[in-house]
Amino acid sequence: MMNEINNKKPSLKEFCLSTIIDPVLWYTALIMAALMYHYSDWEESEIHAAFYSLRWGVVTLVAGWLLFRVFDFMQKHHLLGSLAYMAVSMLIGVGVRGVINKGGVNYPITWGLWFLTPQDSMNYNKWYAFAFYLLFLLFMASVIYYFTKVRYRIFMNFLIFIIPFAIYGKEYEKNAYHLHNTSFSWICTAHGILSSASG
Repeated sequence: MMNEINNKKPSLKEFCLSTIIDPVLWYTALIMAALMYHYSDWEESEIHAAFYSLRWGVVTLVAGWLLFRVFDFMQKHHLLGSLAYMAVSMLIGVGVRGVINKGGVNYPITWGLWFLTPQDSMNYNKWYAFAFYLLFLLFMASVIYYFTKVRYRIFMNFLIFIIPFAIYGKEYEKNAYHLHNTSFSWICTAHGILSSASG
């Protein structure tokens, strides 16, 4: 009787519910929303930027959920899972190349230069922003999943959490509500972590 209870597979509804409320998935969505907040169209308004990043957070919940299922498959079936991961990576790579090419039409700079240039000094490019999202979605989902579910490393999670601050720190924002330099963002981050650790 006990073995029957333990061997009972969860229903599709239970499986979907338990995997969608996964804190690691929500952490990934939060990181991606923070990154996309920075790469939103600041010509509109700050409210527009907030809704823009919120939309990308919701997209990340769906896309991240699918990626996490691939990662779960990789843990159970090493060879087939690795092949599935490579196929997904190549598919995303082809998508990124196509999106970058589309964004480069009638745009004066390349994607690499766009990524390194402060966002407030050039026009918004939705295709370049989408390419950034695709690249960072695969990277962030992979490293966050690995360092939380496969080999838990709190220090690596801390470094992953700093990535949005590091990207944001390269900017010079004119808005008074935003951080003005990298040093200030690092100090604020360190202070917050130390305060929460000692509190």
